[in-house]
Amino acid sequence: MNSKQFKLLILVSVVIIGFGAFKLSRERSSWQDSNKEIGGKVFAEFPLNEIAAITIKTDSNEVEVAKSGDIWTVVNRGDYPANFDSISGLLRKVWELKALRNVKVGQSQLAGLELVEPGKGNGSGTLLLFKDGSGKEIHSLLLGKQHMQEGAANSSPFGGGGSYANGRYIMPDGENDAIALVQEPFSEVRTSPADWLLKDFFKVAQAKSIEVTTTNSWKAERQSETGDWKLVGLKDGEVLDTTKTSGFNYALSSPSFTDIVVDVEPIDVGLTTPRQVVITTFDGFTYAVDAGKKVGEDDYYIKVKIDADLPAERVPGADEKEEDKARLDKEFADAQATLKKKLEQEQALSKWTYKVSNYTLNSVLKERNELLKEPEPPKETAAEAGIPFTDPVPLNQ
Repeated sequence: MNSKQFKLLILVSVVIIGFGAFKLSRERSSWQDSNKEIGGKVFAEFPLNEIAAITIKTDSNEVEVAKSGDIWTVVNRGDYPANFDSISGLLRKVWELKALRNVKVGQSQLAGLELVEPGKGNGSGTLLLFKDGSGKEIHSLLLGKQHMQEGAANSSPFGGGGSYANGRYIMPDGENDAIALVQEPFSEVRTSPADWLLKDFFKVAQAKSIEVTTTNSWKAERQSETGDWKLVGLKDGEVLDTTKTSGFNYALSSPSFTDIVVDVEPIDVGLTTPRQVVITTFDGFTYAVDAGKKVGEDDYYIKVKIDADLPAERVPGADEKEEDKARLDKEFADAQATLKKKLEQEQALSKWTYKVSNYTLNSVLKERNELLKEPEPPKETAAEAGIPFTDPVPLNQ
């Protein structure tokens, strides 16, 4: 190779390297200009404290959560309190969201990535709208197809690794040229209002009596927190089946609901003539649960009313020592404060109509005869059984 050829080779190399650097610089510049640099935040500015409402849309459903004062509520459920942890978790994920890589696709390819806006054709995704207190849209985020990762073949004892979501295609603020793959799959983003409700419910502790008003009403009670349950008004020949009352100790101790029912008349859900469960507790609470119609085989409509008779003062013990008085008074005051807070929180539940699972009520919502043992059939005598009578054989024969 002569000197002229060598210089030409160097010149060509410089041109190629320069063109590559220029192209890379333009690509990076394009992302930087739109704040979508690879590894950078999807939203350069996402004002967490200004977000006051979130709408989540798909082709088939829509849910809206919004601030009401200082409380987040589910608008589609009559402003019932929303699960703040779910909302704050979603907002933080969007605020922290970073692009793994940019995705250049044409308009015709959006459906394949499920990045068509809901209501505008096949291949639609899930649209998140973030608004301020005046209803003005601050940002939008279209969630497309999840990116799936094949699991290792030996990751499961049953063989086969399967696949799992490890990312998602997204389009921020409706910008086709800002489509990116992000590491967050957003699997928890759902469009059923029930999924965003705060599911904290009442909790019965230390049940003392249970009274059920049905076509065959009954009442059971016990004298202490560890005592046996007795059926009030047990008749001669009736025997309580204690296997049916063993669950009374924990009746409605941790109930849950599946959804809130809004804009319904009591007659439509069977709450004008409900079956009723009334439970009193050793700490003075009374829970009255009205059970209406069944929803299919799995749920009941219910309403709940809660009250309490809490002592204003502590009754000193007969042998109480003076040096123990201050400590016992403080323990009493603290306990009463806790019960009053519990009462206030649970009484707020009374304005709503709930759907609860059949499992929640089936331990107590029984007819009286279901609590009794089946009567044993009378034993037959030998003559009634048709066995011939014979004289006993003497032992000394």
